[in-house]
Amino acid sequence: MPAKRKKQGLTDEFIAAVAHEIRNPLSSIKMNLHVFSRDLSALGSGKDVSIPNLQEHLRVALRAVDHLERIVNDIIDISRPVVPEFSKENVSDVMDAALLLAEKELSDKDIQVVKKIDSLPMVEVDARRMEQALLNIFLNSVHAMEKGGRLNITAAADLGTISITVEDNGKGMTQEVLSRVFEPFFTTSPDGTGLGLTLSRRLIERHNGTIDIESEKGKGTRVTVRLPCKQK
Repeated sequence: MPAKRKKQGLTDEFIAAVAHEIRNPLSSIKMNLHVFSRDLSALGSGKDVSIPNLQEHLRVALRAVDHLERIVNDIIDISRPVVPEFSKENVSDVMDAALLLAEKELSDKDIQVVKKIDSLPMVEVDARRMEQALLNIFLNSVHAMEKGGRLNITAAADLGTISITVEDNGKGMTQEVLSRVFEPFFTTSPDGTGLGLTLSRRLIERHNGTIDIESEKGKGTRVTVRLPCKQK
């Protein structure tokens, strides 16, 4: 019976967090569309209305819609049971595929990507899911950096394990923030959902791997992913 109460409490907490995260962008959409509708009616009545202001209210509302879509997609991904379909893959190719998906964000911030990949053995992974896990890590680093940042990616093999290190020179985190990075919906980014690293850890652990994060405020962050080359 106690175990059931604990499970129910966690479920209630998650639902409350989802409601909170959805309410904020919904309020923004409602407010901006209300002002947009009011000003549009005034414009139709021949009153002097600023077109740039109209466009700005619509832009803010659309941005909030995009944020809601990201939240819903992340919740769907987290709620799905993860049963990896393992196959032998070149982990360098998986990393390149994830980087390609992050290309727009990297380009927008003019971030330099520096890769140092040792000769690696084939690894038993679910390529699609590991690509998603790495993409979330890359995007988390991108969001932490200013324009012109640097993303260092290294990978090496040792004693049947692959280690992937992703290091940025972004704003870094305090120890308090670092202790909460895997909490659902916890984020310091205005555009983040707070579910990316939560999902990444879940996917990596389903690969019998680990993810560790080191960070220092003002000096950047290092994420290390370790995966077994062969699954049991």
